[in-house]
Amino acid sequence: MLQIRTDQMKELLRAAVAAANRDLCLYARARFADHFEEMPQEKLLAFVSDIRDEARAYGIVNENDVATALDLTVMYGADFYTEEWAADIFSLPNLSGDRKMEMLRWRVKSVGIDL
Repeated sequence: MLQIRTDQMKELLRAAVAAANRDLCLYARARFADHFEEMPQEKLLAFVSDIRDEARAYGIVNENDVATALDLTVMYGADFYTEEWAADIFSLPNLSGDRKMEMLRWRVKSVGIDL
């Protein structure tokens, strides 16, 4: 029987996150071309990694939701989670990250901002 060791699982996870961060960089450059045009790749990788880590702290792990967290970070700043218009959603401990982002998208769209 084949068994995957813990160190192998950690490496697989690290590789998957690195690939997802590279994809998120591509998304960021396409979505906010002017904003990220001059940013070196390594700096952008660090930026998206920080966004992913912050999102994870709020239970946000779905890749589409992480991309939305990137959108909101660029548009409203890294502290958007604690802003008055979003804090009540992110303070609900029993809500999944998916549901939090669904509610936040609805709230942002309801005031006319397209994500």
